Amino acid sequence: MLYLRIIFNVLMFGSLLFLPWWFTVIAAIAFLAYFNAYEILFWGLFGDFLYSASVTEFFNFQFIFVSLFTLLFIGAYFLKKRLIFYNV
Repeated sequence: MLYLRIIFNVLMFGSLLFLPWWFTVIAAIAFLAYFNAYEILFWGLFGDFLYSASVTEFFNFQFIFVSLFTLLFIGAYFLKKRLIFYNV
């Protein structure tokens, strides 16, 4: 089980560096579906430190990845409690 978590972390690192943003979001959703992935918040912060710029449509808000991954993490946390096939 630990080796899968390591593989997912390497995949997140590689997708942040070399792949488009939408692949990173899909990988994060898959990571959250399989694990209680607290690391996803670190990867969001890492992605924002690498690529973020102030977005005028979001009132010059800079941390898009970390806020998206935080919402996904909270949503997955509460959704897993509701679903019958997850033992949390």
